[in-house]
Amino acid sequence: MKEKTSNAYTSSLFTRIKSRDNRFEVVIEKPDKNKLRIATSFSLSCYKKFTDAIDKIEYLKLDRIQNNEDKTSFMYIELLANDSLTLLINHLPELIYLFIEKEIPESGIYKGTADGYN
Repeated sequence: MKEKTSNAYTSSLFTRIKSRDNRFEVVIEKPDKNKLRIATSFSLSCYKKFTDAIDKIEYLKLDRIQNNEDKTSFMYIELLANDSLTLLINHLPELIYLFIEKEIPESGIYKGTADGYN
């Protein structure tokens, strides 16, 4: 049996994906043509490996990242193929697990530094 890697909820306006422990949330808004905005409940500046992995996905183009003062972020993405959104929704839980959840040190104490942890 495959280990559960996320909690997901989809509506007509957005898809919300949460990490297994519900500490990290990504909200994919309904695309406007081939443009997509993804909101995160965490600062992407702390998870460079995650954004690098997103940037390397062949079916999309990461246009820019906006980090906000409240430790949240937005990713602006261009979808390059008809099935890009479906593929992204399917791949994000695994990327969250590999590049965010597994990167947290055992102490689990966030220090708010540029790299996320001291």
